[in-house]
Amino acid sequence: MTRPRDAVLAAVRAAPGASLAEVARAAGVAHSVAKYHVDRLEAAGLVRTERRGKRRHCVATGACASPRALAGSPGARLVLARLDDLGQAAPLRDVAQGLPMGKTGVRWHLDRLARAGLVDRQGAPGRVRYRSTGACGP
Repeated sequence: MTRPRDAVLAAVRAAPGASLAEVARAAGVAHSVAKYHVDRLEAAGLVRTERRGKRRHCVATGACASPRALAGSPGARLVLARLDDLGQAAPLRDVAQGLPMGKTGVRWHLDRLARAGLVDRQGAPGRVRYRSTGACGP
Protein backbone atom coordinates (compact mmCIF):
# COMPACT_ATOMS: atom_id res chain seq x y z
CA MET A 1 0.00 0.00 0.00
CA THR A 2 1.06 3.56 -0.54
CA ARG A 3 1.83 5.80 2.41
CA PRO A 4 -1.30 7.97 1.96
CA ARG A 5 -3.36 4.79 1.69
CA ASP A 6 -1.74 3.45 4.88
CA ALA A 7 -2.61 6.72 6.62
CA VAL A 8 -6.21 6.62 5.37
CA LEU A 9 -6.66 3.00 6.46
CA ALA A 10 -5.14 3.78 9.87
CA ALA A 11 -7.52 6.75 10.25
CA VAL A 12 -10.53 4.58 9.38
CA ARG A 13 -9.42 1.90 11.85
CA ALA A 14 -8.82 4.50 14.58
CA ALA A 15 -12.25 6.11 14.21
CA PRO A 16 -14.86 3.63 12.96
CA GLY A 17 -17.83 5.44 11.45
CA ALA A 18 -15.87 8.62 10.75
CA SER A 19 -17.00 10.72 7.82
CA LEU A 20 -14.77 10.96 4.76
CA ALA A 21 -13.88 14.54 5.78
CA GLU A 22 -12.85 13.36 9.26
CA VAL A 23 -10.77 10.55 7.75
CA ALA A 24 -9.03 13.04 5.44
CA ARG A 25 -8.27 15.36 8.35
CA ALA A 26 -6.96 12.52 10.55
CA ALA A 27 -4.81 11.12 7.73
CA GLY A 28 -3.43 14.56 6.88
CA VAL A 29 -4.50 14.39 3.24
CA ALA A 30 -6.87 16.34 1.03
CA HIS A 31 -10.51 15.23 0.87
CA SER A 32 -10.07 14.13 -2.77
CA VAL A 33 -7.02 12.03 -1.84
CA ALA A 34 -8.91 10.39 1.03
CA LYS A 35 -11.86 9.66 -1.28
CA TYR A 36 -9.54 8.08 -3.88
CA HIS A 37 -7.89 5.81 -1.32
CA VAL A 38 -11.14 4.92 0.47
CA ASP A 39 -12.55 3.88 -2.91
CA ARG A 40 -9.52 1.63 -3.51
CA LEU A 41 -9.67 0.20 0.01
CA GLU A 42 -13.38 -0.46 -0.43
CA ALA A 43 -12.73 -2.26 -3.73
CA ALA A 44 -10.17 -4.44 -1.91
CA GLY A 45 -12.72 -5.21 0.80
CA LEU A 46 -10.76 -3.54 3.58
CA VAL A 47 -13.20 -0.69 4.15
CA ARG A 48 -16.95 -0.39 3.89
CA THR A 49 -18.74 2.91 3.45
CA GLU A 50 -22.32 3.99 3.92
CA ARG A 51 -24.18 7.19 3.26
CA ARG A 52 -25.78 9.03 6.14
CA GLY A 53 -27.53 12.01 4.69
CA LYS A 54 -25.01 13.81 2.51
CA ARG A 55 -21.96 12.33 4.21
CA ARG A 56 -20.11 9.12 3.50
CA HIS A 57 -18.94 7.26 6.62
CA CYS A 58 -16.18 4.65 6.70
CA VAL A 59 -15.63 1.47 8.71
CA ALA A 60 -12.73 -0.96 8.41
CA THR A 61 -14.01 -4.45 7.66
CA GLY A 62 -11.40 -6.16 9.81
CA ALA A 63 -10.85 -8.60 6.96
CA CYS A 64 -8.19 -8.91 4.33
CA ALA A 65 -10.94 -9.55 1.78
CA SER A 66 -9.47 -10.86 -1.44
CA PRO A 67 -6.41 -13.02 -0.87
CA ARG A 68 -3.74 -10.85 0.66
CA ALA A 69 -5.49 -7.67 -0.53
CA LEU A 70 -3.02 -5.53 1.39
CA ALA A 71 -0.16 -6.97 -0.61
CA GLY A 72 -1.45 -5.11 -3.65
CA SER A 73 1.12 -5.94 -6.28
CA PRO A 74 2.22 -9.17 -7.96
CA GLY A 75 5.73 -8.67 -6.58
CA ALA A 76 4.45 -8.40 -3.02
CA ARG A 77 2.34 -11.52 -3.51
CA LEU A 78 5.45 -13.38 -4.71
CA VAL A 79 7.38 -12.26 -1.63
CA LEU A 80 4.55 -13.38 0.68
CA ALA A 81 4.32 -16.71 -1.10
CA ARG A 82 8.08 -17.16 -0.71
CA LEU A 83 7.88 -16.42 3.03
CA ASP A 84 5.06 -18.94 3.36
CA ASP A 85 7.14 -21.54 1.50
CA LEU A 86 10.08 -20.95 3.82
CA GLY A 87 7.84 -21.49 6.83
CA GLN A 88 10.17 -19.77 9.28
CA ALA A 89 11.97 -16.47 9.77
CA ALA A 90 14.59 -16.06 7.05
CA PRO A 91 17.24 -13.50 6.07
CA LEU A 92 16.75 -11.32 3.01
CA ARG A 93 19.06 -13.41 0.83
CA ASP A 94 16.95 -16.54 1.45
CA VAL A 95 13.71 -14.69 0.79
CA ALA A 96 15.09 -13.24 -2.46
CA GLN A 97 16.47 -16.56 -3.71
CA GLY A 98 14.53 -17.73 -6.74
CA LEU A 99 12.36 -14.62 -7.02
CA PRO A 100 12.31 -12.67 -10.30
CA MET A 101 13.67 -9.49 -8.66
CA GLY A 102 16.77 -8.37 -6.87
CA LYS A 103 17.33 -8.06 -3.14
CA THR A 104 16.55 -4.33 -3.25
CA GLY A 105 13.13 -5.00 -4.75
CA VAL A 106 12.44 -7.78 -2.27
CA ARG A 107 13.45 -5.51 0.63
CA TRP A 108 11.12 -2.78 -0.70
CA HIS A 109 8.20 -5.23 -0.74
CA LEU A 110 9.13 -6.59 2.70
CA ASP A 111 9.09 -3.03 4.11
CA ARG A 112 5.65 -2.37 2.59
CA LEU A 113 4.32 -5.67 3.89
CA ALA A 114 5.76 -5.00 7.36
CA ARG A 115 3.99 -1.61 7.48
CA ALA A 116 0.77 -3.40 6.51
CA GLY A 117 1.25 -5.94 9.32
CA LEU A 118 1.74 -8.91 7.00
CA VAL A 119 5.44 -9.43 7.72
CA ASP A 120 7.42 -9.39 10.98
CA ARG A 121 11.01 -8.18 11.12
CA GLN A 122 13.18 -9.83 13.75
CA GLY A 123 16.75 -9.15 14.79
CA ALA A 124 19.26 -6.34 14.76
CA PRO A 125 20.32 -4.41 11.65
CA GLY A 126 22.51 -6.60 9.52
CA ARG A 127 20.93 -9.74 10.98
CA VAL A 128 17.28 -9.08 10.19
CA ARG A 129 15.05 -12.06 9.51
CA TYR A 130 11.58 -11.87 8.02
CA ARG A 131 8.53 -14.04 8.48
CA SER A 132 4.92 -13.88 7.38
CA THR A 133 2.53 -12.97 10.19
CA GLY A 134 -0.24 -14.97 8.55
CA ALA A 135 -2.53 -11.96 9.17
CA CYS A 136 -4.46 -12.51 5.96
CA GLY A 137 -4.27 -16.26 5.64
CA PRO A 138 -2.36 -18.20 3.02
